[in-house]
Amino acid sequence: MEHWGDYWRFTSLSTRLLFREVFPEENLQIKAYGNTMAATAFINGLVVQDLSRRNLDYYDPHYEVVIAVRAVKPRMPVDRTFKTVASHGTK
Repeated sequence: MEHWGDYWRFTSLSTRLLFREVFPEENLQIKAYGNTMAATAFINGLVVQDLSRRNLDYYDPHYEVVIAVRAVKPRMPVDRTFKTVASHGTK
């Protein structure tokens, strides 16, 4: 995926590029899950109980089925200066 730029669908790479437009890199955590068996099971309408835990836990970067994103909004600096408001129309 990193070699040829797989951006036409949601992958961990395309998701990172999408979220980096709004969130700083240090505020992003992206993790992908999936493999050929999980992808095939999804396409065929199988449920999690139809597969073994061992088959689901294996990760194949070429078959990302689920993309998990944690994006934290950056903290804004607090302006501690106080400004006086000029009164209008008074002398």
